Amino acid sequence: KNDPRIAMWELKNEIDFTKAVQKKWTLALFDDFKAAAGQIPVTISVAAIRDDAGVELWRAGFEDLVSSLGTRPDYYAFHWFPAGEITWTALLKDDLHAVVEAVADPKRIVLGELGQSTGSFWSEAAQANAIAAIVQEARGVGIEHFGIWTLRDFVDGTVIGNQPASVNELNFGIYRIAPGYGAKAAEPVVKGVFSGSNGSIN
Repeated sequence: KNDPRIAMWELKNEIDFTKAVQKKWTLALFDDFKAAAGQIPVTISVAAIRDDAGVELWRAGFEDLVSSLGTRPDYYAFHWFPAGEITWTALLKDDLHAVVEAVADPKRIVLGELGQSTGSFWSEAAQANAIAAIVQEARGVGIEHFGIWTLRDFVDGTVIGNQPASVNELNFGIYRIAPGYGAKAAEPVVKGVFSGSNGSIN
């Protein structure tokens, strides 16, 4: 409690408020959770999930979450990753506007996970451009708090949940595990994001 090394507490990663048991659990625990955190801000996160047909599955649950919790979280964390299709920039714009509209105050929104894997057909340059584009779009609607997923690639064989991570899951890092163990093209973009510049590149 009140440990200065901790920037924020999160109740649960990517809550699904459309599921009755998760909604009941969240509402039952949240006030005690916030009291236990003391002076450290608290958050709860939601991910932009779509089905295989591209239908969004998260928005109604997020709107319900905000109306149910109101000002109790200091921040709402939103997790957003580009899909493989070329239309992802339009989806991003639509999703960010929906989040800001639901919360009503963009200063209380953290884009808590963003990034893109270099594990399949995305190049390192494309990863850098995706991060820059996401940050630029978010800043355009007033969001100023960001979390990049993740600093370093994971080693082959890493287990996520109860199964080995896919090649995409292993390669979201800004730094390579292999080959080369070096920085990817996204490194200066991420440094720019957290130094106050706009993080955009050509």
